[in-house]
Amino acid sequence: MHFIELDGSVGFKQAIETSAKKNKVIICGSPDDRDLLQDGIGINTDAQSILAEANTLNAIDWFNTQKSALPLEESEQKKLEGRWPGANGVQHSFALANDIVTQQPLDTLAAVIVQCEHSWQVPAYLGFGGWNNCPSPAEHCALWQFWQHKYDARIVGVSGDVIEAYVNKPPCTREEAIALAWQHYLYCPDLIEQGEETIANLAAALLDQKVWFFWWD
Repeated sequence: MHFIELDGSVGFKQAIETSAKKNKVIICGSPDDRDLLQDGIGINTDAQSILAEANTLNAIDWFNTQKSALPLEESEQKKLEGRWPGANGVQHSFALANDIVTQQPLDTLAAVIVQCEHSWQVPAYLGFGGWNNCPSPAEHCALWQFWQHKYDARIVGVSGDVIEAYVNKPPCTREEAIALAWQHYLYCPDLIEQGEETIANLAAALLDQKVWFFWWD
């Protein structure tokens, strides 16, 4: 594993192109983002043990367990579910391609080359997760294995607290998008609690959406 720098205008294109190859380009964002990621590598990075644990986990069971633990009354759940707002058709850009303050595209992107068979294994090699409400590295791997199989969703960006993915087969129906929105919320509650506010809003944003973004505080 080693870090490199790429032209900001083509960095994510290279990450997408290598997502199915052995040597995967994973965008880290700015040099500061890279440094945060580097600080975490080595703490939880026994990749083979993490992958072995991931193989014992069932993604659907994990989602069901998380949902059953939500302390919601019926009225609170209806408020969380919300009303369908209609899809807006806007394709999101990759957040790690932009300066976090100015939101302007970065001229140079930091990246790390990760050698692994599948992009869902990337969190194991980077030791990503296991703080606050962020799932453990093994949980990340198990859930991304499920999403890669179902949606061909491939991790292409990881910083100290962000994961971004390119999705080749995003949900194309309201029902499927709502089911996926619940999964995303259970995986990363801040998507709603500090963002879309309801499952319906998040689902509408996921409909036909090829870029997924997750952030943990």
